[in-house]
Amino acid sequence: MEVDGNENTILKGFMKYIHEVYKIGEMIRQIRGDRKRRSIKLHTAVYMLLMAFAFRASSLNEIKLWTEESNSRFKHLFKKGMRLPKVDALRDIVKMIHTEDVEKMFDSVVDKLPENKVLRENTIHGLRVAA
Repeated sequence: MEVDGNENTILKGFMKYIHEVYKIGEMIRQIRGDRKRRSIKLHTAVYMLLMAFAFRASSLNEIKLWTEESNSRFKHLFKKGMRLPKVDALRDIVKMIHTEDVEKMFDSVVDKLPENKVLRENTIHGLRVAA
């Protein structure tokens, strides 16, 4: 899953959009979790899981492959030198996250959709179609 220049520009635009419009970064920092070892920041792991969801990762093993590839699209989303969690740490974090915080984040994004005209009249069953 290598990144070309055009795809990298699209990813940066997507990241800028979700941060400015939906305030994803602020919402992620509000998520709490009951973890004993805190060597990896919780918001880094949650952000990583959100990006895996956006890229439609089929499993945690696919996320592992993305983080290990040297020219992966995943690597370009994080600062150089940032310590990314391993798959076992992600699995543990998912178990420990407070689901109420995730639900609040989800509700906030869903509430913002009509304001941004994501749900328009020219949709099929409320879904946007691109050709």
